[in-house]
Amino acid sequence: MTGTSTPCREHASNAAPVREQTTVQSRIDGPGHTLVEVAAPDIAARIEPGQFVSLPAPPGHGPPARWMFSPLGVRRTDNADPVLRLVAQRTPGGALSRLEPGQRIDFIGPLGSPIALPQDADSVVVLGVGHTAATAVFLTDALRARGVTCTPRLFGTDPAADTPWRLDGGADAPLAQEQLPAPAEWPVLVRRMLDETAADHAVVAGPLPLLHAAASVCRESGTRCTVLLEPFMACGIGICLTCVVPTAATDTTEPHPLRGCTDGPAFPAEVLDWDRLLTGSGVRT
Repeated sequence: MTGTSTPCREHASNAAPVREQTTVQSRIDGPGHTLVEVAAPDIAARIEPGQFVSLPAPPGHGPPARWMFSPLGVRRTDNADPVLRLVAQRTPGGALSRLEPGQRIDFIGPLGSPIALPQDADSVVVLGVGHTAATAVFLTDALRARGVTCTPRLFGTDPAADTPWRLDGGADAPLAQEQLPAPAEWPVLVRRMLDETAADHAVVAGPLPLLHAAASVCRESGTRCTVLLEPFMACGIGICLTCVVPTAATDTTEPHPLRGCTDGPAFPAEVLDWDRLLTGSGVRT
């Protein structure tokens, strides 16, 4: 990627993560997803799109001891501390579906690095799939607040399931869901998306094969592309090295591993070694 890149929000903070005792304010259960709002003023005040938080895994679950969640956004109201919004697929004993309003829980964050976009990015298209679209929603809000033209394309994997970012929005929620086509159509989908928006940058969150398709199409079209990986993370702070991401050699650099938790989870598509990612590098697909 050429040119200068900056985090998507103008006042980025690279401060160390903090451990914060938070309070669950509300929980909304849909047919397939759970939305939780948590009073976490220190973390919510600093977290940016691309970053995530960790919270204890439910009792009885194996390693890792903490689970990672990318926020759907931060709700800010007058005369009140900012509230962190999290969404996840609804599963029995899941880390969010077991939380109750008023419950205290130990959070660590912000973790990871904010999404960095070139300073000259004028038009951005953001593609997100299912619960992994949380970052896409958060990024859309942040870019629009900065006056950057941002077009979200949000996809569900099951037409019968609820839309996670609309659990509390009703029929008038501003972000619509589309049905994700079959994998064979993903390159066509990305080409159409770029043609329709004329965006100069694409940010994609979803299954690894979709990220690869987007990276390939963007490379062919000369569009800059950032992808959100979901590597397995045990610690989230760069110590355990379970989330190592392989990179490709360039004219000026040798391949060197990056950590999905601290260097990512957002990466410029061109720095990744896609062959190794797609053939089993430990990255969840």
